[in-house]
Amino acid sequence: MRTCQKELSFTPLYLLFDLAWIILVKVSYLYLPGVEQVFQSAVLLLLLFVFCITDIRFFLIPNWLLLVFTLPAIPIIIWGKSISMVDAGLGGLINFLLFYIVAVIGKKLFGKDALGGGDIKLAGVLGLFTGWQGIVPMLLIGSLSAIFVYGILIAWKRKKQPRIPFGPFLVFGSLLSLYLYSSLSKDIFDAIAIHL
Repeated sequence: MRTCQKELSFTPLYLLFDLAWIILVKVSYLYLPGVEQVFQSAVLLLLLFVFCITDIRFFLIPNWLLLVFTLPAIPIIIWGKSISMVDAGLGGLINFLLFYIVAVIGKKLFGKDALGGGDIKLAGVLGLFTGWQGIVPMLLIGSLSAIFVYGILIAWKRKKQPRIPFGPFLVFGSLLSLYLYSSLSKDIFDAIAIHL
């Protein structure tokens, strides 16, 4: 614990994260149509930066952090009009079960954990924010971005199996899904959701 506390001591990198968060929240305010979506974006951005630090440096997503970020989802859903409680509940449940099944199958096939417990619970939390309609774009964007970074690391470090955390890519996928779903492509996502 002392080692972890020492590792989490303040560095200039955290200041850069804070400045980036302020700038991106301002961009969200200019880009997103509703105040509730701006607040949702701000929470997801903070989630992204926090998990970038903990998951990248320690390959760990603490349960208490997941709980802290689950609590704002409830007032966002009640206050906002962009997602219903049913859609949020289905998003959280489907995401959690989907990742749990993938983890179980992956462990049986490869003999080791394909996904960490933190990733499974994080997927459930993100599902509350995106709803079930945002699961497909979140997974698509998160997976493709992770594969892209994985390929860069292989080429750069020349390692066959570099270890990268999946949590930050999931949050990135859900955040970008929020932006896309709030833009002109909303009709496209609605059409896809209707046919699923």
